[in-house]
Amino acid sequence: MGNLCSMDASVPDRRTPMVLCMTENLNPGATKTDAIAVEGKKCKAIGENIKGFRRTTSGWSEDGKKVFVFEVFDTAEAMLQGMQYVDMPELQRCLSFDTFWCQCAQDQFVGEWGDMVKNFGMNAFSIDGVGGLDTDLTPLLDPPSGPMVCVAIQSPNPGITQKEMMAVHKKNSDAAATCAGYKRQMGSWNAEGTKCLIVEIFDKPETYFEWVGKVEMPEVMRCIKMEKVMLQCSSAQLKAFGDMPKNFGMEIFLTDGTTGHNSM
Repeated sequence: MGNLCSMDASVPDRRTPMVLCMTENLNPGATKTDAIAVEGKKCKAIGENIKGFRRTTSGWSEDGKKVFVFEVFDTAEAMLQGMQYVDMPELQRCLSFDTFWCQCAQDQFVGEWGDMVKNFGMNAFSIDGVGGLDTDLTPLLDPPSGPMVCVAIQSPNPGITQKEMMAVHKKNSDAAATCAGYKRQMGSWNAEGTKCLIVEIFDKPETYFEWVGKVEMPEVMRCIKMEKVMLQCSSAQLKAFGDMPKNFGMEIFLTDGTTGHNSM
């Protein structure tokens, strides 16, 4: 196992918090301003009322037509409680759900949450047997000043086994554990063992540069196929990143002008 710990001792079994990533498309006739207002109301209500909801932040594509929402919560119950603060009719007027990715332990895909995962057609990725880096986070500022998020969908290159790819991931998370500003680097796999969801949280571009410098990049490229990479950050943070996001083929989602909740 990598350097694995819970963000909060209040979690009954000190399990790493659950993560939900989603992309949504702006509907015809709706404005980005309207959609941001809907998300802002939700974030404010969640921050004021639900202790176990750690983070809900959103970033927008450059053309303003797609939003990437990133959420972290202790338990499925916290997520379900958060749903009551969503103005669903207004949300559906403004946005259409595109794709969902959920990262948690296998035994958390049960009950009402398990039904929601199925009903919403979420892509489920289990952390069981994977390990990774998950450290306590200090109090965070709302976007655009909060930590950066990078989410990647990966698969093994031809001839590479899941076991080999997991070994590379362990080296990567061990390297991240030596970088002071790296808060989370957690892998997870679909039921078939064919795709992996990697979730990363780090404080600034310099932290990511430090990590890249410690990673065996030729080994990473030999074993891992990057199918999709999404970066959520502010425009100032993106500028500090230089050409790396473009060189890595990242989809960029900017937090500028949005309201988020961070209590991790």
